Amino acid sequence: MGRTLYANWHEVLSWWMAVPGAAGPEPKDLRAWQIFTSDNFEFRLGVAIGAVVARAWSQGTDDPFDTPTIDTWKDVTGLPWYAFWAKELLRWGTLDPFVAFALSLGIAKSRPEAEGMRGQYLAWLEEVIEDPSGEDQIDPSKLLAWSKDRRPPEAAAARRTPITADLAGTDGRARRYAVIPVRSERRIRWLDASGFRLAVSAIPKDFPTGFRQPNDYDLLIENGEVSVVRTF
Repeated sequence: MGRTLYANWHEVLSWWMAVPGAAGPEPKDLRAWQIFTSDNFEFRLGVAIGAVVARAWSQGTDDPFDTPTIDTWKDVTGLPWYAFWAKELLRWGTLDPFVAFALSLGIAKSRPEAEGMRGQYLAWLEEVIEDPSGEDQIDPSKLLAWSKDRRPPEAAAARRTPITADLAGTDGRARRYAVIPVRSERRIRWLDASGFRLAVSAIPKDFPTGFRQPNDYDLLIENGEVSVVRTF
């Protein structure tokens, strides 16, 4: 299986990146394809892309201690925004930076759901910018502004009963994560979809018991405060 996947890596990459018409694995081979993807595309290729982008940044700035920001990244590196998204595209298995953005912030739970939201974003962008270009459409600052504009109504409703939490396993840079509760006798561990612990909290009153969890939760980091809210 390993030799077969290495010999046909381009087919595996097409499947993972959701290229239209790409052939997928047989059910019995799915796990092997996923492992190959994680090891070779998300990790090895992702590290290589990160090194190229980091080199472009270091060559474009005179200050070795300068930290990249969205406002300065493109001017300093001289790269298009697609290079900014390259690692996230590999991580989430999509050719669309908007889809990767929506999944990374937990705005959407799946690629099809994120694709369905693209029209909302483009409509918002056309109200903000007259005749937006392709670069405008994938400008991370524009995507962040759209996410903030659409978030307050649903966030306000969710914050009626926030659960105070402490970060454990993330620096909270993304500010919003879709999480799953795993309850023990004394506390709740909040995990992402991959099983990594992101936060812990005390068990609130009336919190659902049992193995099956009927609710969806998001971990929020705002103004230095960490909380978990029920979104559905």
